[in-house]
Amino acid sequence: MANAKAFSNNVTSAEGWFDQYDSRETFANFDMDACFNAFDKDGDGHLNLSEFTTVCRALFRNDKGKIYPMEPKKVKDIFEVFDKNHDNLIDREEFTFCWNNWIKKRIQCDY
Repeated sequence: MANAKAFSNNVTSAEGWFDQYDSRETFANFDMDACFNAFDKDGDGHLNLSEFTTVCRALFRNDKGKIYPMEPKKVKDIFEVFDKNHDNLIDREEFTFCWNNWIKKRIQCDY
């Protein structure tokens, strides 16, 4: 797992995983597999909706770590965009698409 950190607002260490990257330069070295593994809490090689919700909570926070509220339906809608085979799980291949087309772009906007 990535660097363990203490977070306020009930943020878990997985939710704060992105915080270890404090600039574009360090983000360029972002490890997609490490990220996937940090959020794949049950280690089954897939992200279920609950694990994906944790990804969203990690991504959608302000600079003080406060989580922006997201309606469960919105999270489910985003999840379904990346669940290409509609098995209610995001596998590594689907996560690669999610990583390249959403997560990296979202993180880069913050810097």
